[in-house]
Amino acid sequence: MHPSRILTPFRRLRWKLTLSYTLVTVAAVLALEVVALCALVVLFSSAPLQMQLVQEAAAGLAEEVRPYLSATPPDRAGLESWLRATMLPGTGASSVADINVDANLQAGGTQTSLTFGEGDQAAVVNPSGEALVASSGLPPAGAGTGESFADPHAPIESGQVVARALRGEPAATRRQDRTVLVAQPVLDGEGRVLGVVYLRIVSFSLLGWNLLAGALGLLGGTALIFTVGAGIIGTLFGLFTAHGLVRRLGALSDATAAWGRGDFSATVQDTSADEIGQLSRRLDLMAAQIQDLLQARQELAALEERNRLARELHDSVKQQVFATTLTLGAAETLWARDPEAARQKVEEALALSRQSQKELTGLIHELRPVSLEGRDLVVALREHLSRWSRQTGISASVTVEGGRPVPLEVEQAFFRVAQEALANVARHSGARHVEVALSFPGDDVVLQVSDDGHGFVPASAAGRGMGLRSMRERIEALGGDLDVESAPGEGTRVTARCQIGPAPEGGKDA
Repeated sequence: MHPSRILTPFRRLRWKLTLSYTLVTVAAVLALEVVALCALVVLFSSAPLQMQLVQEAAAGLAEEVRPYLSATPPDRAGLESWLRATMLPGTGASSVADINVDANLQAGGTQTSLTFGEGDQAAVVNPSGEALVASSGLPPAGAGTGESFADPHAPIESGQVVARALRGEPAATRRQDRTVLVAQPVLDGEGRVLGVVYLRIVSFSLLGWNLLAGALGLLGGTALIFTVGAGIIGTLFGLFTAHGLVRRLGALSDATAAWGRGDFSATVQDTSADEIGQLSRRLDLMAAQIQDLLQARQELAALEERNRLARELHDSVKQQVFATTLTLGAAETLWARDPEAARQKVEEALALSRQSQKELTGLIHELRPVSLEGRDLVVALREHLSRWSRQTGISASVTVEGGRPVPLEVEQAFFRVAQEALANVARHSGARHVEVALSFPGDDVVLQVSDDGHGFVPASAAGRGMGLRSMRERIEALGGDLDVESAPGEGTRVTARCQIGPAPEGGKDA
């Protein structure tokens, strides 16, 4: 299958919204996990919390050595075994052994881990301040010598914390080189000091890389579960939300498609209070207003057409019928005393009657609805001009230069202009020949109706009838213009021009 077909569904709005919801949900869950991890590392890397954790760990160590210090005399062999189990022999450090103690940091208490690193040291001091056992990095045990314990790495600070611990107070300090010194008193059941556990933490790997690695492992283990769960939830929510939006937008699309076909009775009927609902109601209102406007324009056009036909009947057929009546009356008067003159009057009346019949036929053809579907403007003009020439006895021709598809509303307007211009030629011009020319210069379509009649002065005809005004209004409604050129004895040329845009690529002239 082509990759473009696989991506086709994701080009639709429904799947775009669903995918966006899924990605946002997954990204939010992952971001929260990363933030939680960073907060955890920052929290447990803070100096006060580290000091508290070390003191709690030292308290746990003090509980471990209390049985050895409670013996009389203190069990130095047990203490040495304990120290060897706690710190690797010869290095004074253990990089693998963790001492787990109950930190009791919170109300429920939690387990924490203290890992000794390179350079970390430990010692157990008796109540006299003498070292019973000590790591290799500290001075050797000197119990019974009366020599007080002092850490050569920090003799003053170590002496201070040990002195406080011998008074029964846990003590800890953090040096500028980040070395932590801790002294934890070991108490018996009655609260008497049995000794002190001393720690010097140099590498201080508490919650360092071990904590970070553990947290990353936890994140890696849970990230997949949370990501899949969040992805499923985001997808379902996206599908549900997108379905509603697509359905509502589909109703908008269907309604606008109906309006494009001229059916303004279609409505959206979205009663929601959000932006789509507001847009739907405004579009429904706009469609109703357009329908009212079209109906009003249709009524106005019908009224104007009736007025024009009334004028045409009054100016042509009615006058001819009146003239026929007068001629027949004169024939009746002359019938008895001059039959030849009466017969001439009857022939004149017959001619007037035939002219009236032609006028009525032309008006009837104008009243018929113009249908250009299935044939273009050129074919319609040729058919109409041929029929008009037979009815009026005026020769006519059609010439076409170029050709391209013309919008239906332009074709209808140009056809009506040609009808009106030809009707004016038949009634007023006295022409013997008419030429209709259709051309397509540039982006325009141009219609010209020219006759060789007696012509007129265009300024004197302004406002006297609806024919010229109706033609001009039709063309100007399409953004075009209409020009009338005429002069007494020089005929008349009516030119209608309208822009229809460039010819489509790959097309050819008709």
